[in-house]
Amino acid sequence: MTACDTNIFTMSNINGNDPRLKEIHTLYRQAFPADERIPFRILLSMRNAQRHLYAFYREDILYGFVFLYHGESFMFIHYLAVCEPYRGHGYGSMFLQMIRSADPDLPVLLEVETPDTSSAMHEQQLRRLSFYRHSGFVLTDIRYLFYGVDYTLMVCGDPVTREEYDRHFHEIWNRAIHMRYLD
Repeated sequence: MTACDTNIFTMSNINGNDPRLKEIHTLYRQAFPADERIPFRILLSMRNAQRHLYAFYREDILYGFVFLYHGESFMFIHYLAVCEPYRGHGYGSMFLQMIRSADPDLPVLLEVETPDTSSAMHEQQLRRLSFYRHSGFVLTDIRYLFYGVDYTLMVCGDPVTREEYDRHFHEIWNRAIHMRYLD
C-alpha cells in the first residue's frame, strides 16, 4: 500500500439510522477533549446538504471519520479522527487526500488548538500541527477564542483573510456563536 492508495477505503456518508453511529461516537469521545467536542446529538442534528458525517471504512472496519462542511467557496473540517490502532500509518493523510479530491478547486480550512507550553496536551498539540503541515496545510495569522479554547486557522489551498473567514464562520455555523478574535 502506498500513501496515495486511497482506493482501499470507502468514504461513507453516515445518516441518522446507521447502526455504525455508536462506533463513530466512541471514536469521537476518545479522539477529542471534552472542551473541544460539540455534544454528539447536536453534531448529528447539524447534518444537512452542506454538513456531512463521513466514515472511512476498509472491509467494513472503521478507520476514522470526518465531520465536514462543504460550501460553495470552501470546505471546513470540523472534526477528523483516526482510530487509535491505525494512527501513525498515513491513513489520516489519505483521508485528507480523499476530502480534497472531492472538490480540488476549493480551499480546505480547519482549526487547531494553538499550542500552549503550559498545557498537559502540548505534545499532542504539536503533533497535530505537524501532521496538518505535512499534509499541505499552512497556519494563518487568524487566531480566536471559541467557547474558551484558543484556536488558529489552517488552510490548504488559496489563503483566506480574516474578513473572508468571518463570513465563512457565519456561513459554517449559520448563526451567531461565541467567538472572539485574538490579535
